[in-house]
Amino acid sequence: MKIPFPAITPPPQNTAVEPVSLPAVTEKELSLKFRAGCLALYLVETLGEWTRRRFERIMNEDIWRDWLHHVDLPQPVQPISEEDLVQMRELRAAIYVVVQAVRRGDIPPSAELACINGWAGKAPPPVALDSQGTGLDPYTRVTQHQVLALIARDAVTLLSGPLRDRIRECASTQCPVLFVDRSRRGDRIWCSASCGARLATARYRHRHASSSHC
Repeated sequence: MKIPFPAITPPPQNTAVEPVSLPAVTEKELSLKFRAGCLALYLVETLGEWTRRRFERIMNEDIWRDWLHHVDLPQPVQPISEEDLVQMRELRAAIYVVVQAVRRGDIPPSAELACINGWAGKAPPPVALDSQGTGLDPYTRVTQHQVLALIARDAVTLLSGPLRDRIRECASTQCPVLFVDRSRRGDRIWCSASCGARLATARYRHRHASSSHC
């Protein structure tokens, strides 16, 4: 099932206003980020700035396998094809659309729900005891489809459980990462402390620059 990126409504056309030039994506911005707080939203975070520049972080098999390693998911035994990456991006877009709809209190689109449920319904990797009978044996012969099934199941767990009401969007308009607020008071507005610090620094510099010109 092909799930397109969610449509972003363009601003009204006004020939009197110059188009805004967005800054180029830097190598640092393309590095993998893990601020979201749960597996499904970690996947969403692999597309940078959904509502702004929308740049891809998972550009090839090597980066995908690196991401899997960082989130403690098993490595598929077969080579990762371009179609595999397309399916991953379709699931990612579906999770983003459904999460945003739930956050707004809207009914999620049926196509995106079907995408998540379809992957969640596939067989996950099997589990087995190790030779000592006291721990889990490492995953073996895991497929890419089974990996996507694990991510989709995490999305189902997130959206059907108590953390659903703890999903936030970072207050920085230049971020804005979706994350799970696990703070005690449940009042986080930043995806990370550094994100809030950057905005505070920018505001300070703006105030300082303004006062120096008075």
